[in-house]
Amino acid sequence: MTAVFDSLAAGMPVLVTHFLAAIAIFVVGVVIYNWLTPFHELGLIREGNAAAGVSAAGATIGLALPIAGALAGSVNLFDLVVWGAVALVIQLLTFVIVAVVIRRLVEAIGRGEMASALLLAGVQISVGMINAAAVRG
Repeated sequence: MTAVFDSLAAGMPVLVTHFLAAIAIFVVGVVIYNWLTPFHELGLIREGNAAAGVSAAGATIGLALPIAGALAGSVNLFDLVVWGAVALVIQLLTFVIVAVVIRRLVEAIGRGEMASALLLAGVQISVGMINAAAVRG
């Protein structure tokens, strides 16, 4: 039983440090995503726009997945930060590419059109899954 507590005591600082770093990367990603997108999803969500909620959910899940992959595969804190940053860039580019390919995507979500929001969320989550596996190695 002592070995378990010794292991816990030795591993807890690493767990806390890596967890906090992953949360910080996630928060930075969400902030950059909200800055990058030309609509204000939180305002639209507060107004009852379900499409904006779906879009935001897809974005946050899509951002969290590759960060989790980076966290699972990292060998140290620097490794986590580097691969977490790479994963974020890929996810942010995903939004830009979808917005370019699907014309008037932003306006459609602003009008509450669920089809556009579901497509965007699906692509973000799908790319996030592939990104997570690629980052994990």
